[in-house]
Amino acid sequence: MVSNPETAPIIQEIFSLRLQGVGYTGIARLLNGRSVPSPGAYLYQCGLSKQKKYRDAIWAAWNIKEILRDEVYLGHLVQGKRTNVAYKQSRKERNAPEDEWRIFRNAHEPLIDEDTFAAAQRITAENRQVYEESLGKADDLKLSLIHISEPTRRTPIS
Repeated sequence: MVSNPETAPIIQEIFSLRLQGVGYTGIARLLNGRSVPSPGAYLYQCGLSKQKKYRDAIWAAWNIKEILRDEVYLGHLVQGKRTNVAYKQSRKERNAPEDEWRIFRNAHEPLIDEDTFAAAQRITAENRQVYEESLGKADDLKLSLIHISEPTRRTPIS
């Protein structure tokens, strides 16, 4: 696999912005603000996709998240991320568990070094932990607000 000279700098910038602390949505906004074609729009513009829904597609947080998680940018070839499930004559595709993926390391030239990729993963894990901890605090806050706002019985003044 050969890296695309048009898109490689965008991938590297996405990782760089993440290491600077910019979130998924912030990165998407920056790229959209500069009119950088999203992956779908780029494929449409190059003629690799004929689906018109991609013509005006913009960057979204999920695009950024997927790019930052994808080991292909380390030079690895990852297969088996999706699998077909047959049920009652219909076939549906679903995400396969990571332990079922087949990863061929160093299959091509990397765009991102291991340290950069690992740092991006650490930032994501730290942000997820902070978010999950804040959920618990929010639940505690809701419970205390419910307790405070319970109506109290008033005794008439005689």
